Amino acid sequence: MFKLGFHHCAVVLAVAFGGGGSALGQNGTAATQPVTEDVGPTLVTLKFASPEPGRVFNALVEQAKLEFDGPTKLMLGQDHNHFPDVEIAGAPFWQAMLTLSETSPYVFHGFNSDGTVSLSEVPAGVARPPAAVSGPFMVTISRIDVNLRKSIDFVGRAALNAGNNNYAAPPCLIYMYVSAEPRVKPVCWFLDSVDKCETDNGKELEPMHMGSGPVVSGQVNSFGDTQLRFNTAPAGAGSIAVLRMSTRFVLEREHQKLVVDDILNKKDGTYLVGGFHVEFQGLNHMAGDQYAYSMTVRREGHDMREWQRFQAVLGRYSPRFLDSQGRPLGGVGGGGRYSPDELTTSSTLRRNGGDGGEPAKMVWEFPARVEEVPVPLEFRNVTLP
Repeated sequence: MFKLGFHHCAVVLAVAFGGGGSALGQNGTAATQPVTEDVGPTLVTLKFASPEPGRVFNALVEQAKLEFDGPTKLMLGQDHNHFPDVEIAGAPFWQAMLTLSETSPYVFHGFNSDGTVSLSEVPAGVARPPAAVSGPFMVTISRIDVNLRKSIDFVGRAALNAGNNNYAAPPCLIYMYVSAEPRVKPVCWFLDSVDKCETDNGKELEPMHMGSGPVVSGQVNSFGDTQLRFNTAPAGAGSIAVLRMSTRFVLEREHQKLVVDDILNKKDGTYLVGGFHVEFQGLNHMAGDQYAYSMTVRREGHDMREWQRFQAVLGRYSPRFLDSQGRPLGGVGGGGRYSPDELTTSSTLRRNGGDGGEPAKMVWEFPARVEEVPVPLEFRNVTLP
């Protein structure tokens, strides 16, 4: 039998984009007051005598008000092996998931776009991913690269782009996937600092920090990973003894929608999105079946932390364009220019086939109020290549 029991919660501060309030649209703002809330994990209790894996894992996700995807249901349904007796009392969801994974051939794979949960079967000879858990948040490591680089310079013109290779192939690169219980409505996360990264032979690894903001940032419950780079290599080390990080998770607490009809004839306009004035240029018909638009946002009076948060959220919540039949137009490509005080993005769309396939409406959904959760995370004894 294995037993598990925990209790953990995090106190967070509610904030509004733009400081005093935020709204979506051109008219008015939604006033908000800072409030504190408890954001803790879902606590689960499981007690089974020699159960099959499907019975235990299904009970786990049901208590978290989640559901497995079809392939996972089929995989678990075909496994008629038995767990040891299970007794988990008041344990956080992620801790319970990791405990069950240790005694089964299954590990958490990720959330799908529809919110369902996917498990992976552990192949022979492949290690389970290292995990750091705090409350309803979990970060796992999927891969580590260690790059040995030796150079020699000769007399004459210097290699102009030699220094750029350090970003593409840094001495050490850690790929991480970031997960959170969907009920807390995660938007994005920031890794503000690596407080300690020490190998088993006592070597300190220095993180690569670009600019004055966080070390890295990324999406949560996404198919995309977050990449943590280091300037120093773990020479002679077999593992990272400790990797301690200070992070922030941004959670949505108010959701608003901007709808602009007859978008082809509106041309330029300024909209208040999350407390920032967004200048919309377009939508213009290009050659053939393509349309293009651009958006410019200026920092104005917002502090750097608000500006960085808005940029991170903007990367996930972009406007959608629908034709007269309500069908979304597909994207063709895009780009952007960024500076400390201004950003401009441009995108190209392709009209849908048939009658009424041109863009008719812009729909933009965006978090109007968010909470920032400071979350300390720590990995221990992570194997190096």
